[in-house]
Amino acid sequence: MKKDFSVAYLLFSFVIGIITAISVFTFIPQGLKTGVVSNAAFFFFVTYLFGILLIVFLEKARQQATGLILSLVFLKMIVAVVYFLLVFKRYDEMLIYFTFSFFISYLIFTTFEVAFIVRKLNKKQ
Repeated sequence: MKKDFSVAYLLFSFVIGIITAISVFTFIPQGLKTGVVSNAAFFFFVTYLFGILLIVFLEKARQQATGLILSLVFLKMIVAVVYFLLVFKRYDEMLIYFTFSFFISYLIFTTFEVAFIVRKLNKKQ
């Protein structure tokens, strides 16, 4: 399941990366480009790490799937909030746009992670 997740995640991230690059270079103001790209990169790595951790934990304790998924999503949310609090002061003038890109990145990557894991778990039952 780790290999399937890695391949699907890299393909998904490639598509999201292209969409992000096009939107950043077309629509985003100059001062916010690094913030949007850093949000996407942060969630790319964090989601991949937590997705692999979730798969490893699920292989050992499949009976606690719901608790594991919710726990790791909650932990990921805590890590994301800490990241946000450390970074958001750089974008005071464009805080609304930075916050919007932060939450969009969080939702896109977390939705993919949870949907992939739940779909794989349902196939195995």
